Amino acid sequence: MKWLCRVLVLVIVSLSGALWAQDDLTDKESIRNKQRVNYIYNFTEFISWKEDHDPFVIGVLGANEEALVDEFRKSATKRTVKGSKVKILYFETVDQIEKTQILFIHNMHRVNLTKVLTKMYANNTLLVTENFEFGLSMINFMEFGEEFHFSVNSQQLREAGLLVAPRLLNYSIQEQKDWDELYRRLTEERNLIDDQSKELLRLQALVSEQEGRLKLQRARIIKQQSLINGQKLKYDLQQEDLDLQIKQVQNQRKQLESLYQEIEDARTKSERVASELALQREKFNKRQNKLRSQAKALMKQENRLKSQELSINEQEKLLNNQLDKIEQQGYLIYAFGFLFLLIGVLAFFVRLEYKRKRRSEYRVKQQNARLVTLNESLDSFVYRVSHDLKAPVINVKNMISMLKEFQGSDDKKMVAEIINNLDTASVRLETTITDLLELSRIERVREKKEIVSIKEVWNELIVEYSDRLSEIDAVVNVNMNRTDSCHVSRAEMMSIFQNLLTNSLKYRSPMRSLEISVSTEQRGDELLLTFKDNGRGIDLAIFKDKLFEMFQRFTDDVTISGTGVGMYIIKKLIDKNGGRVELESNPGEGLTYFIYFPIKAFNEKN
Repeated sequence: MKWLCRVLVLVIVSLSGALWAQDDLTDKESIRNKQRVNYIYNFTEFISWKEDHDPFVIGVLGANEEALVDEFRKSATKRTVKGSKVKILYFETVDQIEKTQILFIHNMHRVNLTKVLTKMYANNTLLVTENFEFGLSMINFMEFGEEFHFSVNSQQLREAGLLVAPRLLNYSIQEQKDWDELYRRLTEERNLIDDQSKELLRLQALVSEQEGRLKLQRARIIKQQSLINGQKLKYDLQQEDLDLQIKQVQNQRKQLESLYQEIEDARTKSERVASELALQREKFNKRQNKLRSQAKALMKQENRLKSQELSINEQEKLLNNQLDKIEQQGYLIYAFGFLFLLIGVLAFFVRLEYKRKRRSEYRVKQQNARLVTLNESLDSFVYRVSHDLKAPVINVKNMISMLKEFQGSDDKKMVAEIINNLDTASVRLETTITDLLELSRIERVREKKEIVSIKEVWNELIVEYSDRLSEIDAVVNVNMNRTDSCHVSRAEMMSIFQNLLTNSLKYRSPMRSLEISVSTEQRGDELLLTFKDNGRGIDLAIFKDKLFEMFQRFTDDVTISGTGVGMYIIKKLIDKNGGRVELESNPGEGLTYFIYFPIKAFNEKN
């Protein structure tokens, strides 16, 4: 009897879980359809057709796209495009396509775009696709990490007789390698969703099998009705809590205007960062001009040395003639000594000039190498700043547009989902700007260096993280002496420890408690700092050459926030203090930093 009751409870839980998962997937797909519709309408602000169209026709191609078409038609009752009413057409096959101003196709329908593009060119139609490979369509976008990214094929737009605003090209992904990376990560996420869908179908089949058994046990379930009544009382209490949350959402809606103002302030800050970058580029050009002038001076010195060598050769010929005369007069020994002394003096001065020339050439080569590295870093930094700031700003604008559409609507669940997405996008924007300002500060500010006790810096910093470490039951092992010191900037040493601790907390393993070990030891003229944790680790076979590059992330877990500059900041600070760093790691086994600092003052040239 007991085992039969347990089976019934298991079946009820499985059935409710499967239905809930299915409803959740349906709600998410509905949100995605609304975002797709809003995104495609936004493209019309940047595209111009040869002539005006009334009505403005938008077509959708592909089987089983009724939900998306319904969303387009709902939106068409509230919107206009370039002052014209909007009409929606639905085509299940390529042969059914009629003349439209926009045609949307999803990659899941496996359509041959070559045949479609021929019709688009002839009909002056904009082709918008989703999840195709880079450059195959006029406008191609994909959704990844609750954000939309897109690419633009200017050649195809021109062949279709369409004009595109330059701003749209600036917002798009212009490098195939960036698109391929997003496409790869999207494919991995889609494979995970397919596996989850298969598991859901398996559960649904299991539920169907158990439904037959449920009919036989229905009489016994009635006896459990009293327990269900108790659960109903609990549900009523939860409903009251939900009403309270709805009131909080209404208050949050009033705060949206102030949030939008904060976003505008953040955009102003990003523009200020761009101006600072321009100043840095100007300084770089001045330093390059100075190096060129130094190179010209070296050329002059080299020419002067050559003329001195010619003069020495002439003097040698003269001395040889004099030596012949001295031999005839019987003063061979004295003349030879004088000649040897004179050649030795001249050789001494030539050697000094040669060493000075070699030192100058070495300094010029070092400066050129640093300038090349700085220029490459600056170019990558400017490109990533423009790209990483545009994506969250566009996403925030889309969320605000959708929120205005649902203002006053009774769809409270949809409004709550939009507000949550808007909050996520604003937090990411703030994090990106903060990291960029920190990078700019590191490049500009030159901190004072002194003999610093590593243990004192650690003890001062660890107090700020003690509560957070206690909450997750983390263990920290320290093996350092107060006499273990090195010649670094105290403030930059503090920043290195902050980034190391932050990365360990962020990327800790979900399978075990976090454990951190910190130790120091002297090795000759250097101090070795070892920092080790047992977190997720990094696959060095894949990411070894990208470890300390700017804007690199080493995990596909979208629940872990970050901009990918933490390890770059660590490496930059270590280099500024004359140190070097090595890294050992295996996936799932944590990682170990080996950081070497000079014990005494070093000749800082950067």
